[in-house]
Amino acid sequence: MAELSLVVESLKRLIVESDDERNDTELSKLFDSCLRLLELMEDSNLPSNDNELQEGVHVCIKGLEKCTFMVNELGLFSSNETADELQTSSIKYLILPAVLGCLNLSFQSIDLSERKEYVEKAEIYFRDFLLRCANYELCETSLRYFKEILDSETTQKKPDPQSLREKKIQQYRHKKELEEREKTLRPALERPECEENIREYYFVLLEKWILISIEELENSKREKEILQNFPMKEMSRNDKQKRKSDAKPLKPFIITKNEVQKKVFGLGYPSVPVLTIDDFYRQRFEKMVQEHKQNNTGQSLQDAAFSGRGFDKESEDIQKEELLDKDDPNELIKARQWDDWKDDNPRGSGNRMNKG
Repeated sequence: MAELSLVVESLKRLIVESDDERNDTELSKLFDSCLRLLELMEDSNLPSNDNELQEGVHVCIKGLEKCTFMVNELGLFSSNETADELQTSSIKYLILPAVLGCLNLSFQSIDLSERKEYVEKAEIYFRDFLLRCANYELCETSLRYFKEILDSETTQKKPDPQSLREKKIQQYRHKKELEEREKTLRPALERPECEENIREYYFVLLEKWILISIEELENSKREKEILQNFPMKEMSRNDKQKRKSDAKPLKPFIITKNEVQKKVFGLGYPSVPVLTIDDFYRQRFEKMVQEHKQNNTGQSLQDAAFSGRGFDKESEDIQKEELLDKDDPNELIKARQWDDWKDDNPRGSGNRMNKG
């Protein structure tokens, strides 16, 4: 697949060269290149675990994450706009989370726990995409089934198998119809003057990805159940600690509508916690044990606690009391001076609350 290799190398250069995060021309070029690579990988006859194909998946994810960052920097989506107010050139970027979700599911991993992380990350992307489309009231017919899934999760009520089968058949047929319309409308992209047709093409593309996301969301749910019931390979304690220290937290890059939302809710940004409370205290405890071993060889933590180590203030107070009991002249003078000062400056005398 010579063309696949060429597109991968070209995309690598584009990712490095697109330094201006506020350049919409560079954004469009990078995004279109990512979609072209995705199309080539879908049409490829290579096995899913092929090194060349997996490199393509990795590079495509990097490119789309860069696109998401640029979309946020350009502020292409507003919190108070409707679907009709969306700029035609911006509509296509709404599919970014959905494509990233599919690419994360394409990663091949022998490690089952690592595979579970990719599946969970993909779920975040799919749900973000579907909820965003629902907020814009896009393709409500296709999204109705997603809302039914959310309702069943809330009520824990399983849908009727027969009706579920019929809906899946309808979805499949509708998806095929959308793919045909997409092929018919695609030539309009070469004619910028046909904005109405271009806009229609992007909405068809969005609806197709809505159906793909719903389908993949259900598949990922079943895969997670299988992974949870699958017997995990037992690892040694050292291997587990090494894996925890080497593991990178899940940080999906999500499109945000404004700066406030990005800081508060945006996954993949500094506001997102990278440690649980348990992990934080575990690291603190391990660090304390390590420091104790270095500074107090042969002494247990319990001995250190009873010896007063780490409680310098308490030890200092006890030492002062002992010196006063022994009538140490220096300590007696300090104590008398402190009593005199407290007599002249009663508690709270320095804080008049602006009352004069």
